[in-house]
Amino acid sequence: MNDLCQYLAKKKYKVQVLTYQPITTKARARRVESKKNFEIIRFWWPGFDLFHRLEKLPLAFNFLYLTPGILINSIFFMMKNHHRVLVIHSHGLVAGLVGVILKKMFKKRLVISTHAIYGFHNLSFSQISARILNCADRVLALSEASKKELIEIGVDLPKITVYVHWVNQERFKLLGKIKCKNKLKLENKFVVLFVGRLIKIKGIGLLIEVAKQQPEITFVFAGAGPEEKVLKQEAKKRENIKFVGKIDNKYLPFYYNAADVLVIPSQYEEGYGRVILEALSCGTPVVGSNRGGIKEAISPEVGILIPPEVDYFSRTLRDLFLNRQKLKKMTKNCRSYALIKFSDKNGKLITDSYFK
Repeated sequence: MNDLCQYLAKKKYKVQVLTYQPITTKARARRVESKKNFEIIRFWWPGFDLFHRLEKLPLAFNFLYLTPGILINSIFFMMKNHHRVLVIHSHGLVAGLVGVILKKMFKKRLVISTHAIYGFHNLSFSQISARILNCADRVLALSEASKKELIEIGVDLPKITVYVHWVNQERFKLLGKIKCKNKLKLENKFVVLFVGRLIKIKGIGLLIEVAKQQPEITFVFAGAGPEEKVLKQEAKKRENIKFVGKIDNKYLPFYYNAADVLVIPSQYEEGYGRVILEALSCGTPVVGSNRGGIKEAISPEVGILIPPEVDYFSRTLRDLFLNRQKLKKMTKNCRSYALIKFSDKNGKLITDSYFK
């Protein structure tokens, strides 16, 4: 969202973002935050880790939890500001539902972006989702895998456009591997990095098992979530497992640059994997599961796709640890690959969707 807002601001759009205060962490931000050409308005909503607890239940529970606050506050906002709003851009299905209601009430163009491959196993939920998305003027799918899924549940093909994320190439850039290893006290270590939510389906357990098999490789975990406790326990027992917690975005480039490999051992159909874009922009190859949108972000010149199983990840990382020339060749390709595929020129497709 920050990258999109920065892009829109640069293109002279006036953007107002309506969202919640953080509800999955204890962090708090200003209620209203104004930047050049865009403003963020954050609404209070009860957290207390409810989001993570409700994730274990059917999707309807998270829907019911997330929708009311953003809907009520958005209606009040639009009542005051509808004359200045040309387009509503909703992100995800909950915001999509809110966008549909606002579109009908205030007669505005609606664009909905998907941010995941949802894996619609519940017929009722898939039907409701299709109805929400078909009410939009344009649906932006984050990958071809996402597009395929949306078509399967009944979203009209002419409405769907596939877009590609991008990252700030000035922030995520080459900083020098040795320098960053020294800065993070990872000198002379072969570093495998994981960045993401610490939940089981992200493959945390798989990666811990790989670390047990590869004691010469250092595994660094960055993120927050329910699996933190397990990671902290393993980090105490094993010298080659480092848990660094949630890393502020401005410090992430140092970790990407210090890493020899980024891993994404996802056990599910990952939407696209933003961390892939960030790592490649910092010159770090990726080893990822051959699931979902990950396959679209990585090519053989910059990474390796494998089944999300312990043996495959263990053998692949061991091979890169021993075969430094192979790793060096991929590393050399990463930055140029990222500049071609993941620059903010991708934003034009989104702005085009605001008008046609």
